Amino acid sequence: MELYLLREARPPGQVQARPDSGRLPEPAGRDREYDSKPGKLGSANTTDAMREAVAYEYRLWDAELNQIYQAIMAVLPDEETDTLRGRERRWIRERDTAAKQAAERYKGGTMENVEYTASLANSTRDRAYELLDLYESYLPAE
Repeated sequence: MELYLLREARPPGQVQARPDSGRLPEPAGRDREYDSKPGKLGSANTTDAMREAVAYEYRLWDAELNQIYQAIMAVLPDEETDTLRGRERRWIRERDTAAKQAAERYKGGTMENVEYTASLANSTRDRAYELLDLYESYLPAE
């Protein structure tokens, strides 16, 4: 069973189960919001537009991850919350290190910040899916 956030039918932060197979979909509403953004990365032709687009995508994924994390922490047994909190703090350090390494090849260039933020967005998206996979059994199936 896969889990995904369904923005259109549920308030933000509530997780709904869907019985099907394959890769988890992008968060509902994300494509519409992102595609309507004037500076989306696919059509961004200046560094400023690319920076704006990846920052916007990172904010979307960060909000999704925070909602997933909060939903899990709300139902996780007390003895496991400290473990998850520690893992999340370690993941944040690893995410930041990976972003610095990704940006390093553009050191001093205009793309340095774009690459850094794009790495943050990708890592955050991957972590959101990872948390759903790891803690699916704790979340209510509706």
